[in-house]
Amino acid sequence: MVQLFIGQEEKLITLKEVVSLIRREYINFRQAGIQKYTKALVGGLNNISRASLKYLDSVQLEVKRDNGRIKNFLVKIFFPFLRLFLLNIYLSILFFFLLLIWVRFIREVLFYRSFFEEFFLFQFYHRVLIWLLAFWGCCLAVILATRLKRKIFGHLVTVILLIFVWRVDLKIFSKAREGFEFRPYTLRIKPNIASRYMEVEITGRNFQDMPFRNKVLIDGREQRIKSWVDKRIVIEIDPSLSTSGDLKIVGYYGNRGMLQSNPIFFTFFDPARATPEEEKAFWEAVKKQVQERANPKFD
Repeated sequence: MVQLFIGQEEKLITLKEVVSLIRREYINFRQAGIQKYTKALVGGLNNISRASLKYLDSVQLEVKRDNGRIKNFLVKIFFPFLRLFLLNIYLSILFFFLLLIWVRFIREVLFYRSFFEEFFLFQFYHRVLIWLLAFWGCCLAVILATRLKRKIFGHLVTVILLIFVWRVDLKIFSKAREGFEFRPYTLRIKPNIASRYMEVEITGRNFQDMPFRNKVLIDGREQRIKSWVDKRIVIEIDPSLSTSGDLKIVGYYGNRGMLQSNPIFFTFFDPARATPEEEKAFWEAVKKQVQERANPKFD
């Protein structure tokens, strides 16, 4: 006999009757609201809520349930495999775009280092990094907010935002470069204070090898050129031309027209009119220049 519980009703039926009920699918599983079953009978029989077999003797119960096998296959094999497959795709996409963002970031840092030399950290921070940090912070806040609510939606948002971050980073890098990459840019002048007939060396980028087409201006007045290459210009301080003011490089740059470099202030030292501070700075600059000539550094 089998003690069978369906809902609140208790019945004692024979094993033969149980098999008959199962095979004819006499019991409607969903209407009865049965969700749990024991493994005393064949696994996957949703039509029995609780069954305890008291007297089985040597009888063997065999019932074929094709939908149970399909369900077991889906639950135990297919869905775990699909989940693992989707997880691998998700992690691969994350790794790919994180790698793209990191490589592009490193390339940009190296470019700023080669262009601005020892000033690259300051320039990179103010031109690029401050905007990147603000943008990355907003994206991270969105990712955390979405993942706390729904994991699947959060994963999708994470992938979309990573692609968006990669594209926006490229735009930020490109926009930041427009202000200097193909324009004349002055890094330093040595010395920044000089007197008559002294040589002043101007170091920078994109000066072009065109000394007769481009100009060096101090306070708007053209200066006398001694040598001119793409990254280095040497001028001679002429008392009839030179004065204190902003030093700029002006030149013709093809389709971009006439461009000028960033200004750097230059001080013309006139012993008759110099202040004590200017006189001190002048002699320190002369001393430093003499030391550099005595111990030249070769690039």
